[in-house]
Amino acid sequence: MGVAVQPLRGPMAVVTEAPMNLADDMEEFVTLHRGHGSLKADASEPTPNGYRLEIGCPCGVTFERWVTQQDAIDDLLREHCGPSELTQ
Repeated sequence: MGVAVQPLRGPMAVVTEAPMNLADDMEEFVTLHRGHGSLKADASEPTPNGYRLEIGCPCGVTFERWVTQQDAIDDLLREHCGPSELTQ
């Protein structure tokens, strides 16, 4: 049986106009959690639909992301060209 998840509201809710991308999300997580100790990363075996990435922090918070081939391509292009090149 699954756990019911409520949408995030109140002072912890963050609304942003910026598009999400893997590199920025990981950088934010690492910046917030690296002071807690060694982070542990793991990735599942790749499938035709992508792979699961997890980064665990000793504080108990885990960064989880399903990475598709297109996510990986977009992040590589963003890294190489810069974000402004991809939005034109």
